[in-house]
Amino acid sequence: MTDGRGLRILLALAALVLVVSGLRAAVNIVVPFLLAVFISTIAATPMFWLQRHGVPKVIALVAVILLIVVGGMGLGTLIGSSVGEFTEAVPLYEQRLRALVSDGIAFLQARGVEVTREMLPSFDPGFAMRMVGRTLQGLTSALSNTFLILLTVIFML
Repeated sequence: MTDGRGLRILLALAALVLVVSGLRAAVNIVVPFLLAVFISTIAATPMFWLQRHGVPKVIALVAVILLIVVGGMGLGTLIGSSVGEFTEAVPLYEQRLRALVSDGIAFLQARGVEVTREMLPSFDPGFAMRMVGRTLQGLTSALSNTFLILLTVIFML
């Protein structure tokens, strides 16, 4: 009886690994689809409200889609300008971070804490700035799938 239970647990773990690796491989398809599900879930409420108040289904759908497009364009403009300003200011932020790190090292050394050369590469402010920049660029690339997401939302609604 215990052997059957252990085998089932092992099979469940193997299935979990397969599902997670499959999702990881299909991330370019799954993420826009999940975003479309999220948007259509939110957009369904105003669409149904318009339909309850006598607006035909097609007009309600067009109104909700236009609202989504206008909101998405506003969000895209905001994110795009923020990413542009951030990437221009990265050298300034990196310089400030380097000054903070050197001040921190001087503070630690004044307190008797020995900071060795091997520890210094782990305090790379440039890496942190590049990582934040890549994250913001990833967000803008996710917004580039807008047509696919919008088409999926229309079909879901």
